[in-house]
Amino acid sequence: MSFLAHHLLKCTHKPDPIFVGGTTYGYTGSSETVISLTSLTGGVDTSPQKGDLVIVSIAAGQLSASPVSIGSSSSGYTEIVSDTAQDASDVALTISYKMMNETPDTNVYVNGAGTNSTIAVAIHVWRNINKIDIIDTSPNVNPVLNTIIPNPPSISVSLYSIGIAVGAGGGGTQDYSSPDLENFITHGQNSSYDSTIGMGSLTNTTVTFDPAQFSYGGADSTNYAAIGVSLSLKRL
Repeated sequence: MSFLAHHLLKCTHKPDPIFVGGTTYGYTGSSETVISLTSLTGGVDTSPQKGDLVIVSIAAGQLSASPVSIGSSSSGYTEIVSDTAQDASDVALTISYKMMNETPDTNVYVNGAGTNSTIAVAIHVWRNINKIDIIDTSPNVNPVLNTIIPNPPSISVSLYSIGIAVGAGGGGTQDYSSPDLENFITHGQNSSYDSTIGMGSLTNTTVTFDPAQFSYGGADSTNYAAIGVSLSLKRL
């Protein structure tokens, strides 16, 4: 390769996506709750910077579950998933994202639900994601009944995009795990209506993102319900 060709190749190479970090949180009740974004773990930074993408996944365990959204005290979020799975123990899931601007947020506000409702939140923060076309493949949602174990569905993706899988369950409080996902975070929250959430990622080295079914650390039940979601993020 000539010096000029090598130089042009270097100039056109864009930085790879980077996992900045993640955090989880749980709470009970109907009040809007604030979650800090300044104590991220597992990545390269403890808080988001300008141009970073924040993804907030919210699981709500409720009677006659309805999705719980980003609170009105936070602005600029785009909601891309809002779904429910209703069994004897219900669960609702929302997923929203925001690209951080010149002054990155230090927290995010999440709405409450019913008095005895239980909220479990998982947050990923990513760097070097396309700022114009953030989503490579739109979310595919798989609600299931008679189990708390989510199975995020297979989706077609662009090569080297970032696959994101999210699972939510209603009825139990033990953590999830994944045999194949990286940057996996999970939280189970206990109250009258329990909820569990898990979230992880993979760099897509093929044009199919097919995460394995999650595992659950407690006893399953036919009274439980779960939701699995797969999506992918576009690189720069």
